Amino acid sequence: MTQLTPDFKAQLNRDPSGNLTVKSDRGLFVVQVVPGSPADQAGLRAGDVITQVGDRTVGTIEAVQQWLAVQSVGSAVSLTIERDRTTMQLEVVLAQLPVS
Repeated sequence: MTQLTPDFKAQLNRDPSGNLTVKSDRGLFVVQVVPGSPADQAGLRAGDVITQVGDRTVGTIEAVQQWLAVQSVGSAVSLTIERDRTTMQLEVVLAQLPVS
């Protein structure tokens, strides 16, 4: 994920080789989704913009990671995302991070 800013949004929307149109000015832009991960199983895709996690508006990547770190494994977390200029809800079931 990478932080979405108005400048990054403009860059994405100007890219002639990209087929993305982003309307949100803030959020987390999903660059890649690991196959088989909870995000993948919930339907999250590269190019999605996460605008809300649970009832919290997304601020920074670090803030989201800190919030998720105190949630219980097996808990369901609602994500509000933007995909193809449409807002939708996904539910992700949190899992233990793999040990490297």
